[in-house]
Amino acid sequence: MNIKSKIITAILTVFIILFVVSGAIALPLVLRAFYYAQIESLGIPEETGYSVEVAKEAFDEMMDYCMGKSEEFGTGELVWSEEGKSHFDDCKNLFNLDKVLIIVSGVGIIICAAAAVLVFAKQSGESPDGERSDSRESARSDSQASAPPDSQLDVTRAENFSKTLLRRAGLLSGVIMIVGGAALGVIAAMDFDAFFVKFHHTFFPGKENWLFDPATDEIIKILPEEFFRNCAILIVSVIVLVSIVLIARGARKTEPNKDRG
Repeated sequence: MNIKSKIITAILTVFIILFVVSGAIALPLVLRAFYYAQIESLGIPEETGYSVEVAKEAFDEMMDYCMGKSEEFGTGELVWSEEGKSHFDDCKNLFNLDKVLIIVSGVGIIICAAAAVLVFAKQSGESPDGERSDSRESARSDSQASAPPDSQLDVTRAENFSKTLLRRAGLLSGVIMIVGGAALGVIAAMDFDAFFVKFHHTFFPGKENWLFDPATDEIIKILPEEFFRNCAILIVSVIVLVSIVLIARGARKTEPNKDRG
């Protein structure tokens, strides 16, 4: 693999990781049903005295604000404070960042795939392993030097080159994510309380507005720690599952072109 192919593969790996991780994080944010399904199983009505409908309304209004669907913050019938709202402002910024990462990394993957085709064209038949393809040279004699190249064959080779780099980047990103996801899962499983606190200290440095007072911010009553634990389980599970798929696909080799003249 030459230096240009290595650079594209490295950049692709970063973009794939960002796309998968940010996409997995977005799942519990956009799937409202994920929360709805846990309202009763987590015993929220019994613990708080709020009905399922009240919990749904409060959650929906809060998420609409955090996801940019509403300019006004609210929690339905539940009481909230400016201090509590300021934390959801911080959450809104993180959610916006996640959306940007999904878009940027997705576009980056497409651009890198296109760049791989251009690199192939400049290499005049060089494979991703850096080996020169002699099919063109053997197919052309001195008397055929002025003959036009087989454009269809060139397109197929360029596509295979791009797919090969994508598979390699997918394999590498899959290994990185499955190792990182598994390690993160083990750490969280050992002591989720400590993990939960560390998470907030990392992403909300110097702030304590995430420490809600149930008397002034009643929404915390319908957002038990178990819900966030389940969100973490969903995110890690999706990352690991996608990583397994990427590793499996990356282990496959691009089928050689059978139409070699």
